[in-house]
Amino acid sequence: MPLPEEEAEPIFSHYFHGLAFIAKSDVYYNFDQLARNAFIFSLFGALQRYGGWNGAQEEIDGRLHEAFSPIVPGRESRELRFKSLTVQGNPAETSLANLRTAKQVADLYLIQVANRTWRRVLDGRNKPAHTLYDLQEQFVRDQEYDPKLYYPEGLYWKPDPIFPPGVKISVTGHFGVRFWIACFQWLRITSETSAWTFNLRFSLPLDI
Repeated sequence: MPLPEEEAEPIFSHYFHGLAFIAKSDVYYNFDQLARNAFIFSLFGALQRYGGWNGAQEEIDGRLHEAFSPIVPGRESRELRFKSLTVQGNPAETSLANLRTAKQVADLYLIQVANRTWRRVLDGRNKPAHTLYDLQEQFVRDQEYDPKLYYPEGLYWKPDPIFPPGVKISVTGHFGVRFWIACFQWLRITSETSAWTFNLRFSLPLDI
């Protein structure tokens, strides 16, 4: 389900900036720190949108553990990964390793949110949006209307359940014989790539 631009921008704008910084990094120019910050901002934007975080810095640790406990059960494992989200990152790791971990954390949360949202969408599709009673009450469906109200003036004619009147077609008569002859006459069986394709073509002669 698409997000309005103003709601998607705090999440995906930072995420795409992080990807751009990774693409621009090389031996001479290192953008690992900028890329890591971008993924952190993307994660924080997603937490505000989907995780109930109000933006208060003192609450971020609790919200992170609450969001990641279903996918990373061990608290120590979570705290080890969350070190890459601090200002300096994990001092025991290189800048590239901190960038990798920060991106993994952001990816894990966005995938979890996407999975939860998609399941909600699918559950909603299995239920009708409106009941028959919502769309039209039974007493309306039981009403009979005068068809003359819907015809132009002077053009009304009584509907005939047998149309056209007096015309009958017998499949065993002259027409039926000619019809089936035409069908079998144009029956062609062709073989394409070891599979049989049946092309049934028929035409009705105009002189019957």
